Amino acid sequence: MYTIISGTNRTDSNTIRVARLYKQILKSKGVDAAFLTLEGLNVLERNPAVRKIEEEWLIPASKFIFISPEYNGSIPGVLKALLDVSDIKKCWWGKKALLTGVSTGRAGNLRGMEHLTGILEGLGRTDEARLLRQRCVALVTLSSPAQRSCRAIWRWHLRKNSANLSWKDTAS
Repeated sequence: MYTIISGTNRTDSNTIRVARLYKQILKSKGVDAAFLTLEGLNVLERNPAVRKIEEEWLIPASKFIFISPEYNGSIPGVLKALLDVSDIKKCWWGKKALLTGVSTGRAGNLRGMEHLTGILEGLGRTDEARLLRQRCVALVTLSSPAQRSCRAIWRWHLRKNSANLSWKDTAS
């Protein structure tokens, strides 16, 4: 199972728009994906809401798609806090991740994606060969050309990397 994580708690953000585009693209390819938004989530402590998220979305997932905005040259604290309060071994170890940075700047959250890469590697969850990263420069409003651009980036990325990095599911 895939889980798409919109890595911000801001409402009506470009991040959630890009995350919804990922869900639509996967659905059009016949891939079912869970969608997790961090809006309104209290991750300051391990509470029943966090445990429910683990049980329903994180533990069953074999692959994650992280969509994260740039926040002060890194990722939002709510995403880091989710990683910190969750059960690391059950939720993250041995699973694959695709990282997508969203930013209105030209670098597409490059520094944030590097930071998230280090965090995930520090969790013991992945190594560089199993981690796909991409940047998506978002416009203030995701118009039709921006949607096509994100779709094109996604298609190119899957074509280029799926065989080498085994991102796609394989029958085994």
